[in-house]
Amino acid sequence: MRCELDGRAVTPGFVRVWTIDGTGIPARQALEAFVNAGEGLTEPQYRETRAGDLDVVEATWLSRRMLADEDIREWALAVEVGDRTVLVEASSTSFGEPTDLLPAYRLARDTIAGPA
Repeated sequence: MRCELDGRAVTPGFVRVWTIDGTGIPARQALEAFVNAGEGLTEPQYRETRAGDLDVVEATWLSRRMLADEDIREWALAVEVGDRTVLVEASSTSFGEPTDLLPAYRLARDTIAGPA
């Protein structure tokens, strides 16, 4: 993990940014590996989009929240920037409302930029 934006003062959750070790890892492959590493998730859906001049792969899925005995929606994206693959995830805490993280996630997605 490269950095974590802690939103617990406003909303119980985080936006985390990861870089993938190694070069040449396609964004879709990195994102699928990340999503599939989770436990108790269902219905992963992927879509390809653009953020500025970059190709982005986004995923959304349902994850089981054991404490509340409910399924919650989660989001992540992966993008190749220069010679690295970067992954951004929105993750709520056990008591947070996942949709409260969407504005921060969308801001991160919409402002991704390639190397200058």
